[in-house]
Amino acid sequence: MENNIDINNGLSMGNNRGTIIFNTITQRESKLRKILDIMLSQEIDESTTQDLSKYDTEEYTIENKILFNCLDDDWTEILYDFVSFETIIDNALVDDENGISQKSRFLKKLRNDYKKAKKELGILNNQEEICKNSTKILDLIQQYHMEFLKINGENKEHYDENCISILVAFGFIECKILEKPINYK
Repeated sequence: MENNIDINNGLSMGNNRGTIIFNTITQRESKLRKILDIMLSQEIDESTTQDLSKYDTEEYTIENKILFNCLDDDWTEILYDFVSFETIIDNALVDDENGISQKSRFLKKLRNDYKKAKKELGILNNQEEICKNSTKILDLIQQYHMEFLKINGENKEHYDENCISILVAFGFIECKILEKPINYK
C-alpha cells in the first residue's frame, strides 16, 4: 500500500470543488493600505468642511445610527463586517512626516463626499430625505471613490469594491457620512 502523506502548511480539506480564498484579511489589509495611500494623495478641500465638534460629544450606538438613517441590509452587513478592519484602517492613517493627521484628512474627504452626494441627489439637511436616500448616498460615495481610483490607481487591484465599502463604512462609523442620531432613542 502506498503511503499518502501530504505536508500542507496548515491547510487540510476533503474533496473541494469550489473556489478557495486564502488570507482574505491579509489581502484586504494590503489593498486598504494601497487605496488609502492613493486617496490621500488627492488634495482635500479643507474650506468646505464645517466644524462638527459640537456634535462629537453626543453619545450614540451604531445600531441607533443605522436605524436613524434607515440603512438597508447590505450596508448594515458591511458596517458589522467593518469591525474586523477598524484597527487596520486606524494603523494605516498615521500622521505624515509633517505631523498632519491622515485620519483627519481622510475623514474630511469622506465628509466632503457626503455633502457632494447629497447635493447631487438634491437632498437638503432634512432627515426624512436623508433616510429615504441613505443607500443612494452611500452608493454614490462608493462610486466617487471607485472613479477616483480608476483615474489615479496604478492597476485594477485598487478597484476592490469591498475595500471601498469598508472605507465608506469607516466614514459612517466615524460619523462623517449620514447623520448622528442626536436625541434618538
